[in-house]
Amino acid sequence: MATRLKLGFPILSDPELELTRSLGLLHEKGGPGGADIPRPAIFVVENGEIRHRDLTDNWRVRVKAEDLLQVLRDL
Repeated sequence: MATRLKLGFPILSDPELELTRSLGLLHEKGGPGGADIPRPAIFVVENGEIRHRDLTDNWRVRVKAEDLLQVLRDL
């Protein structure tokens, strides 16, 4: 998909939720039909250090772009 869309960054696919579990982001039975899904999350990483993270328990809730841009300006 990244190649087809000519993106300049990689896309992570985690169909078995292995990374999701290892990062503590699994929302058990939180998805449609009671499916296990990843919690929406944003991590801002700089030089290997997590500088900001935003986690939610509701898969319908996402960070607003303007809020994330302000976080980045403030770092």
